[in-house]
Amino acid sequence: MLDESLLDKNRKYLVGVSGGVDSMALLDMLVKKAYNVIVVHYNYHFREDSDLDENLVRSYCQNHHLPFYVRQGDKKEYQKGNFEMLAREKRYAFYKEIGDLNGIDTIILGHHLNDHLETIVMQLHTRFHSCKCFETPFQAGG
Repeated sequence: MLDESLLDKNRKYLVGVSGGVDSMALLDMLVKKAYNVIVVHYNYHFREDSDLDENLVRSYCQNHHLPFYVRQGDKKEYQKGNFEMLAREKRYAFYKEIGDLNGIDTIILGHHLNDHLETIVMQLHTRFHSCKCFETPFQAGG
């Protein structure tokens, strides 16, 4: 579901795309509706198939002539501490860097209904405005 009342076709948006179903569906909807987007992907190299996600996003962006930025993580960085928290901090710092580079202050993310805590954390810790314009009706684990 894409809530277009929250979007403006005259603005440019950063879209965080993991390569998962939610974020790829979000990106595809935005592209098909001709929104001006720049795609960002953070590859943590935490899973054996992480490069497959990156390649999927890269290929989609190439096929649709979309600007694409990727940051390569080092899984050694995540050996200590909470992976989710460390990954989120690195991802949002990367989003902010690319947003600043391109004069963008709004990022669009695909979320499950129970991912709102991540959105709140992002709003509190960055200057980004999160756009809750896409949600899947699925619960995590389902």
